Amino acid sequence: MKTSRSEKTYSLLLRLYPLAFREDFGEAMTQHFRDQLNDARKKGGAGALATFWITIGMDTCVASVRARLEKEGSKKKSDFMKAKVPSFGFLFVAFWLPLLAAVGIYLIRQPKEYLAVARIAVQKTAVDANTSGSYDPYFLQTQFEIIKSGVTLEEVVRGFGLERKFIENGKDRIGVGGAVELLRQRIRIEQSRNTALTEIRVKWFDGDEAAQLVNRIIEVYRTKARRGVSVELLDRAERSMRPVSPNVPLIVTAGFFMSSLMSALGAWSLRFALRRNSSPAIAPA
Repeated sequence: MKTSRSEKTYSLLLRLYPLAFREDFGEAMTQHFRDQLNDARKKGGAGALATFWITIGMDTCVASVRARLEKEGSKKKSDFMKAKVPSFGFLFVAFWLPLLAAVGIYLIRQPKEYLAVARIAVQKTAVDANTSGSYDPYFLQTQFEIIKSGVTLEEVVRGFGLERKFIENGKDRIGVGGAVELLRQRIRIEQSRNTALTEIRVKWFDGDEAAQLVNRIIEVYRTKARRGVSVELLDRAERSMRPVSPNVPLIVTAGFFMSSLMSALGAWSLRFALRRNSSPAIAPA
């Protein structure tokens, strides 16, 4: 049978145990590891696998030290502690690697999202002499609501089959109404700074589709805009090549420092506990 990478990694962890212990229990422990790994995979999600590896790493470190304590029980405590208690560096790496792996798994499992932006000019036109020069303080806000309205977005959702695309990206089975609400949450509309122009932003799972969605929303909105409103497309949305989510540099940096801090605390605590609790396992000289 071909050995998986997970089993190869676990076989390296088993080397922390004494040779005689591995010969007696190694096969049974490997089988138990396979069963636990299968259970973690069935649960699904990066969190379950990360928790599994962290638990395996910590349990192996503690149990292997206990096994060596029992083997060397006839030695004096001082000599044994100097030779057999793992160093701080060893314990740090034992904690740090699973935590860093968990960060990597989290990044891999996170769906990528791309941002597309378009700019339009929305103006109120004078349809007759009575409306000329009038000022409506709620004009732009009203137009923003029309853009995000169900009437506008439902046509976009149906045209792109977005209810199916949301399901493909991990959402529960939804209808057109649910897809409209989810799309609305991904739209951000605001005025460009120090201008009267309007920016429409959409986050989506594909760079090409994100741009197509923004441009289609504007096309539909132009047909829905009421009489007396001028909508001019100034900058079409273009394909985005770089995802804006997840924020890889931020997550990697935060994960590195948090993993290092937690590993240092864990290594120090475990080393302290092993020194205190090793006395009962050592027979009197």
